[in-house]
Amino acid sequence: MSQWERIAELAKKHNISWTKLAKVAGVAPSAVTKWRSGGGIKTDALNRIAMHFGVSADWLLAGISSVRLEPQIRDRLFEAKGATGMTPQDMADLMGVSYLEVAAAMNGASANGEFINLFDAHLQPLINAVKAKRTELPSEVGSAPVPSPAPLEARVTQLESKVETLTQLIGAQLPKKMHAPSKGKPE
Repeated sequence: MSQWERIAELAKKHNISWTKLAKVAGVAPSAVTKWRSGGGIKTDALNRIAMHFGVSADWLLAGISSVRLEPQIRDRLFEAKGATGMTPQDMADLMGVSYLEVAAAMNGASANGEFINLFDAHLQPLINAVKAKRTELPSEVGSAPVPSPAPLEARVTQLESKVETLTQLIGAQLPKKMHAPSKGKPE
């Protein structure tokens, strides 16, 4: 079975159109047409497809399971995703690595020591904090999982920063008469 046949099988199984597959892979629909007629698939597109369908890139490429030198990093990345609600892009941004490195590791690729050190320094503390918060909950809450406030707080901080930047940009462009009134009493 070719890599295209494996991808087509997954798309059919998950009821994904060729157009949707192109969006998943981050390519134009014409690229999918080329793949269907035997054209090569770029690594980043292959990693995105593998991540979307929850299979390894090695399986898509050659139909074999990957041999991982660091078997824990994939599991640890998925734990971080589940505990914090972060997307792979969020994790990559926090660690200071590319999205493709995170996607590859989540798909079973081995990770180098630097990647693991960055994970330990940036993501593991978040996982630990979320776990600690969940164990501090009163017993009357029950056993239902409690969503972590961390992703929401991070998003609020991002949005506040964007609002501040926009306010500065808009304020710099408005005539002085249109700026917000002073906080003192009107005369």
